[in-house]
Amino acid sequence: MHKYLLIISLSIFNFLFTSCDNNPVSSLKQAEFLPMAVGNSWTFVESTVERKTEVIGNAAINGKDYFVLERYYPAMLMGHVDYFLLREAARNKIYINVAGKEFLYADFTRPLNESWQSYDGYTARIVQKDFSLETPGGTFSHSVEIEFSKGARKFSAVFAKGVGFVSDRGWQLKSFTWKN
Repeated sequence: MHKYLLIISLSIFNFLFTSCDNNPVSSLKQAEFLPMAVGNSWTFVESTVERKTEVIGNAAINGKDYFVLERYYPAMLMGHVDYFLLREAARNKIYINVAGKEFLYADFTRPLNESWQSYDGYTARIVQKDFSLETPGGTFSHSVEIEFSKGARKFSAVFAKGVGFVSDRGWQLKSFTWKN
């Protein structure tokens, strides 16, 4: 099993880094809810375990430019890394690319509880808008909580304007760093 996971991880890593360019792509722009630039990072904590998400590059897929994000869980055996691709195409909409297919990940313009189809069969909806969330990294106002559900499985992501992720699947923001 570990052999197959290693092969899959190396394949994804190879794809991302043969498609990436550390120079900013001109069509990529700063998002209002998720500031994206190579080097930006968010460190989260759940209990005493930390996880870091960092923008590590750019990738062009099917003629669209994405930011490549690396999510690293150092506390897991030998660390665990996964990658995902996000882009903002229109103001306040974030798209995710999964296996070459694009899905609407976050639409901050939607009214409360209006759902949309997101990635991997999840349905997403905004469950709270313009509230404050306190995390170990501070108190963040103008936040939006998006709930993702698939059958009985549910999780939420909270974004604050100008900061990005402040809570993700129960992980709370501890710190963030901007490179630009």
